[in-house]
Amino acid sequence: MLPSIFLSLSTRRLHCKAMDIYSRLALQRRFEVAAGVMFIYEYILTLDLEVEYFWESRLTAATVLFFGNRYTNILISVCSILGLAMEAGELP
Repeated sequence: MLPSIFLSLSTRRLHCKAMDIYSRLALQRRFEVAAGVMFIYEYILTLDLEVEYFWESRLTAATVLFFGNRYTNILISVCSILGLAMEAGELP
């Protein structure tokens, strides 16, 4: 690649714009991973309460909604984190 003194002004602006977009995307990915990890951490912290109040009770519409909501979101978070890790080349 040519040194920046040989690039035209519009090319330099385009290069700066591309770097700005790349850094924003990298930051967005970090926030996505952080949110997913916090969500899974919260699940681990409240697992004992879930076992006490939902696993040992009889199955009702409310418990079905609870389990559906809880485990669908956990699956989405895990898949999102794994997808971002694979995209970043951190997983095979």
